[in-house]
Amino acid sequence: MARILVAEDVPEMREALDLVLRQAGHEAVLTGDGEAALASLGDSAFDVLVLDIWMPKRGGLDVMKAITENWPEMPVIVISGGGPDATLENVTAVADLYGAIRVLYKPFDDEELVEAVAEALGA
Repeated sequence: MARILVAEDVPEMREALDLVLRQAGHEAVLTGDGEAALASLGDSAFDVLVLDIWMPKRGGLDVMKAITENWPEMPVIVISGGGPDATLENVTAVADLYGAIRVLYKPFDDEELVEAVAEALGA
């Protein structure tokens, strides 16, 4: 079982991710924005971060930069449905630059998330 931090601003999506991760045997801690995600990373130990790119207060790309600087060993799975400021291709390029394990495009299958977590855990 892994301890997974989920940073997703849409409540329904956050709850769906929680359900999938719990069904796969993991513990999920849920946050709704980038600032809360960074605060959680500073307060607790996590095995994986599932990170939405477009969030209020502090976006996922800013969070990725902070993770690279402060928690360089943290495996990150980026999720995105696109957004107003960049194409999915740009998001993927930046996520790759910051070392994301995988980028999942919404809507994605539950199995894709579970496989990405397994990959992040080195399974």
